Amino acid sequence: MIQRIQSFFLLIVFLLMTTVCFLSTPETAGVEIRRFFYGLAALAALVVIFLYKRRKLQMTASLLLGLLLLLLFAVYFPTVWQDGFSVSRLLLFIPLIAAVFAFTAYRAIKKDDALLRSLNRLR
Repeated sequence: MIQRIQSFFLLIVFLLMTTVCFLSTPETAGVEIRRFFYGLAALAALVVIFLYKRRKLQMTASLLLGLLLLLLFAVYFPTVWQDGFSVSRLLLFIPLIAAVFAFTAYRAIKKDDALLRSLNRLR
């Protein structure tokens, strides 16, 4: 489970989203809702790690996690960007970085699945 590179990428997503969830500052409106969605994304990343026995479901879940993170970035980008320079502006880009790691995990899962399929063909 943890030996696979996609689990490492998903663990990075979990750690990034947990960090941004606790570091969000109450400077802007709706910070509780934002923390809820960031926490939900962190929990989803943790769940995706433990779907290692079901590769197809893990691929779909990691792809949806990446899309969720991009959606969070797109929704909160205009509201935080208008506030001026603050810590919230820097924390805004963490979900974007986490989305890159989620899509990288998706590619690693896909590569792992292709490798296992090719090994099954050789038998």
